[in-house]
Amino acid sequence: IKKHLEPLALAANITQATYCRLDQVLITFGILFSKFSSILNTPNDPTDCVPLMRATLKSIEKRCEKSDQDIFIAPVILNPLYKASPFSSSVKFMTATGVWELCSRLWMRFYKEEAPIQLYRELVSYLSNQDRYGKLPDHIRRETALAASENKSVNPMSIYIAMTNLVNPLPTPLERLARHQLTVSANSASCERLFSAFGLILTRLRSRMSIKSMTDLAEL
Repeated sequence: IKKHLEPLALAANITQATYCRLDQVLITFGILFSKFSSILNTPNDPTDCVPLMRATLKSIEKRCEKSDQDIFIAPVILNPLYKASPFSSSVKFMTATGVWELCSRLWMRFYKEEAPIQLYRELVSYLSNQDRYGKLPDHIRRETALAASENKSVNPMSIYIAMTNLVNPLPTPLERLARHQLTVSANSASCERLFSAFGLILTRLRSRMSIKSMTDLAEL
């Protein structure tokens, strides 16, 4: 029972967390698919579990097929912790040109304009750890160590922030696109908890508090 239910429990905890990113959703589905495929191919696994495993795999495939795949694939690639590592080598578009085409489509959708050529140059540098991203592995090690010392998961945006030019803090095209996708909450848990907090704060005794004070209390 533990072997079959534990992956589902972990997936539920991740996707229903207060803050769940888009890249975490795709990674979670990938882990689920890998786990259940492995269980299905285990010779000693009880035969009565086979229909359950097949139904779960079919459900995952169906949901992924119906989803807006670009929206979930791009955040994984733009997460410095992952880049292309979670994807199979058989994925044809997993090249610098393929990633550029993916990001340029999203750029057009988000900003209603053609993606700047600077984005392509920056993507190539980012994927190969060159130029401004030459010290990216060092930033990742530091942020990972810091997060581990605080018993937290690494926020990929903190890596981008660490590389922001202090003199000219305007985001580069890649940083702009990454921020647009890596700061999205993939569920409504954060909103629901915020409204629950407001319900506890907005009482008859505190009804005259300003919006800012209420927001500060809710965030605490």
